[in-house]
This record gives sequence, C-alpha cells and structure tokens, in this order.
Amino acid sequence: MKYEDYLKEVTIWLLAFGIGLWLLFSCSPQYHFNKFQKKGGKVECKGDTVIQTVTTTIKGKDGRIDTLIEKVPYIEYNTRWEVKYKYKTVKENNDVIKYKTKWKTKEVIKTKRIEERNLWWVWLIVGIVGGFFIKRLLAPLTR
Repeated sequence: MKYEDYLKEVTIWLLAFGIGLWLLFSCSPQYHFNKFQKKGGKVECKGDTVIQTVTTTIKGKDGRIDTLIEKVPYIEYNTRWEVKYKYKTVKENNDVIKYKTKWKTKEVIKTKRIEERNLWWVWLIVGIVGGFFIKRLLAPLTR
C-alpha cells in the first residue's frame, strides 16, 4: 500500500469518526432552551385553543372494529418568531392577490374599452361630407 493511499484512508476514517462524535455529543435544542431560562429569559408565548380531531379505532375480541372520532381542544403555543413568520407569509400572499386583481381589473377595462369603442370620427366625416353635398345641392335654389 502506498503512503498516499494510506493517508487518504486514514483521513476518511478520522472524518467519519469526527462526524459521528459530533452527532453523538452535540447539544439539543432543549439544552439551549434550559440555558436561556437559567439566564433569566422568559417565554412570551400566547396559547391559542385549537380543535384537533382524534380518530381512534378499537378492535374487539369478536373481530368487531369500532371507530371513535373525537374533537379535542388543546392549546397550541407559538413563539413570537413563528407568529411573525406566519403574518409575513399572509401579508406576502395578500400582496400577490392585490397585484393579480389589479392586473385583471386593468385587463377587463382594456377589453371593455375595445368593445365599446365608438366610431365617432366616422360620423363626423359623414356629417361634414354630407353637409358639403347638401350645400352643393341647395346652392342653385338659393341664387
């Protein structure tokens, strides 16, 4: 075995061992949360009561299966970051909807203008030319 091949194999094993140790001994989110609370941090969560549907199937001794559907209220806690993100996505969705409705309204107005376009200038030309011919026809009568 060459020295370079041996060095590559040892490097790969050390890297795998290091990643394994990192995964085994890394700290959990609960650790950081406890540390936050020990330093005097307070959780500012507001609970929302949410109705959750729970479906339970019960198998009896005689082979009969019963299904129970229950609506259970429970309190859902959201951090301020989750609430902020939720409102941000709602606001972005509303902005998109406003843009789309504005665009559709402009399209409808354009199509209506095209449909209702009058040919007023044709009638103006017809009136001028008709008046000219009527004046020519009635000119010999007025002399």
